[in-house]
Amino acid sequence: MTQTCPQCAAGNPSENRFCTHCGQSLTIQTSAIPSTPADVSNVRKVCAGCRTVNQAEAAYCYRCGLKLPDQLHSRAEAVGNPAGFWIRLGASVIDGVLLLIASVLTAVFLTRIEFEQALGGLFGGSDGWATTVVTVTNLTLGVGYYTVATAQWGRTIGKAILGLKVTRVDGSRLSYQRSFARYWSYVVSAIPLGFGFVAIALSSQKRGWHDFICDTRVVNLRS
Repeated sequence: MTQTCPQCAAGNPSENRFCTHCGQSLTIQTSAIPSTPADVSNVRKVCAGCRTVNQAEAAYCYRCGLKLPDQLHSRAEAVGNPAGFWIRLGASVIDGVLLLIASVLTAVFLTRIEFEQALGGLFGGSDGWATTVVTVTNLTLGVGYYTVATAQWGRTIGKAILGLKVTRVDGSRLSYQRSFARYWSYVVSAIPLGFGFVAIALSSQKRGWHDFICDTRVVNLRS
């Protein structure tokens, strides 16, 4: 009786604890592999330090350099459990408040308008100039904030506080281009009375329209 190595697919005697061809442990991974032991294309390693998903053959994390644990996970297990509607809404509220505060302070600093004017422009209760300045500032900061934070760290401040992370469906990180597109795809989710966001609660995968458009998902690392 033989057993197949999950790393190199070589046949080994059933009593072997390690593969004689590549040194892979033969007793630690078999229950975690989603299909056949030889199918290493669908398994991943998760860094214990930064929780980054790495390829199965990697020995060290490409993101932080830590040595990776031997345990393999299916793609779904490695990515994590999907985050629900309410916790994602909470993260968005935190980010929205932080952006509004930053927009008002930035507008005051750059244009020298009064703080009261900028605050009034935020809620449309000031003159047109102040409203325009704060709106443009908020949009500019929003594009940069969501694009850079999502591509660089996989999370904004709000998501980090609540233990959420944005990834591709296969668990890989987003490129800057995809993060930029994901920000603008919020418009698609928002236009039909926000139904694209409500779809998060209705979807079994907990994905909004913008997630489907950009092949992303939000996972809860604490669940």
